Order: sequence, then C-alpha cells, then structure tokens
Amino acid sequence: MDTTTTTSPVAVGLNKLGCKIWEAASNDDARPNLGHVFLRRDGTAEASDGHIMARVKGYADARDADDATDLAIPAQQYGAVVQAAKFNGTAALKIERTGSESPTLTAFLGRGLESTVRTDQHIESPNFDNVWPKDGLFDLSFGLDVVLLVKLAKAIGAWSPGEACVRLDLAPETTDGTMRVLSAIKVTPLGGLCGDTGEGIIMPVKVDG
Repeated sequence: MDTTTTTSPVAVGLNKLGCKIWEAASNDDARPNLGHVFLRRDGTAEASDGHIMARVKGYADARDADDATDLAIPAQQYGAVVQAAKFNGTAALKIERTGSESPTLTAFLGRGLESTVRTDQHIESPNFDNVWPKDGLFDLSFGLDVVLLVKLAKAIGAWSPGEACVRLDLAPETTDGTMRVLSAIKVTPLGGLCGDTGEGIIMPVKVDG
C-alpha cells in the first residue's frame, strides 16, 4: 500500500523581487551550506558567502502552516527561476512536500510555464545571528554612494578581475555644535592595477536615523 503523503501546495508571494538575495551566496562547492538562500518561516531571506551577508525582511509572505520550516534553496537555481518569474511579471512560489522528501518550490513563470527547484533538507543553516551586529552597538552611521565608490575604485586601479578591494580611512570628526559631521573619506586600493600609487576621496551621504 502506498503511504506517501502530499501536503497541499502553499502559495507564497515574493515581495522583494528587486533584491537579488542569491547574489550574496557562495559558489564554492567546498562550502555547500553557503551556496543556498535560506527562506525563513517569517518571510525573511538570508544568504552569505563567508565574506558578505545579506538579509531581507519581508522578502516573502510568512508561512503559518504547522509543518512550515526554514527552507535551504540552491542559490544559483533559485536565482534563475526568480529572474524568469520576474521577467514574466509573476511573483509567487508554490511550496509542496511529498512524504519525507525535501519541499519542492514551483515558480509560476506565466504563459502556462512553471519551473521547479528542490530544496536541500540536509543543509544546515549558518547561525547568522551570531555574527550580525546588534543595533545598539553602532556609534556612527553614514551613507556611501555605491555607484560612485565603484567608479572611484576603477579610476584608481582597484577594480580588476579577482582584485577589487579598497581601504577606507575616515578623518577625525568635526562638529558644528548640534550634529556630527564627517569629512571626506580617503579611498586607497589594496593591490590592483596601480599598486599603491592610486588614491582618492569620496564624500559621505547623509542618512536619516
């Protein structure tokens, strides 16, 4: 007698398709747990390659089903599926579990097409909370224009294949009596095409809060 059980498919809306969460995951086969996007029950998505970590709250709808668990989704496959779904103007996944197998994600691609990704049930999620800084520990916050930082990195030779690292030096703060003011930030390449001969500055961006 066939005792296989199948749960009813659960539709999960994706709310942050502009966030390519899979880009933060690792491509290193030696670190398989970092090659995944972790979709939490509360709808938070997380990914890390060991150097960077990304977390997007409200990425997906929360799943309230009794058997809902955190899902480990192969990052590259997931990225391809979500990009296809986004291209077709669709923003939903269907999650279905058959027996004891890992849940399957089915993305609605529009035009009658679907694509599936099998999650990895045996993958253990890294403890992201252990390394995530606590909110109360930040003493100073400022913004950087990422586009301008990349532009400057290229200009001073810090942007080449496999070598795109810069050092940021903040000058001592000044004050106008009511607020803290940051001076220009010095940017120096660590390696790269121009060795230690290139340098530049970038102005911080004021942020609220």
